[in-house]
Amino acid sequence: MMFALGHALQAPPLLAQGAPAVVSTTQRINFPTDISFSALVENGGQLSEAILFYRVLPEGPITRQVAEISHGEVTRLGARIPTAGVGTWIPAGSTFEWNWRLIDTNGDSVDTDDELFQYDDPRYEWVPIENERLVLFYYGDNRGTAERLHREGSEVIESMSALLGVQLDFQARVYMWASPADASGVEQIESQGFEEEVITGGTRVLADLVHMFQPTSWVVRH
Repeated sequence: MMFALGHALQAPPLLAQGAPAVVSTTQRINFPTDISFSALVENGGQLSEAILFYRVLPEGPITRQVAEISHGEVTRLGARIPTAGVGTWIPAGSTFEWNWRLIDTNGDSVDTDDELFQYDDPRYEWVPIENERLVLFYYGDNRGTAERLHREGSEVIESMSALLGVQLDFQARVYMWASPADASGVEQIESQGFEEEVITGGTRVLADLVHMFQPTSWVVRH
């Protein structure tokens, strides 16, 4: 019995010597300045460095962000992706592909699987209207306008594809704010004078993403 008890008491230290592993990750949108990633790590005593890799789909470069590590009863990671600031802007509606890299005290590393995160303007509950060519996101009581603009946008894509003899190989995405005031904080700030003098109806911000600040036909058609 004494041998069995001693063997049982030795098991936890052996397990604790395993490689560090992420057991959960959470994200918090601090609109419009940044997105905070935090994670819990098991076997964190063996962890010496952690890096968050991410890119904005479909064409963004891979970016690395060294995480802060907090050791205690549990090991926590924290990394911040800036979304607005000097020389930095990531548009609302972007889809992130991301993963962690954990490096242990021996210099060995392991990468978690790639995952996706949707960075939306968190002030509104977005509702999609979509077909194979176009998805338009709206909020509130604007469904009638959203349905009309989605139909018109789909017709433009179809007619231009026929005219040019090409087909979109991706689904175009449009985020529709009800007014420029509702979209405060969304646009990339060029300068204070620009913001005061220019009202933008809409902007193509990524290869597959358009922001619409004035929900009118001329914006979605262009």
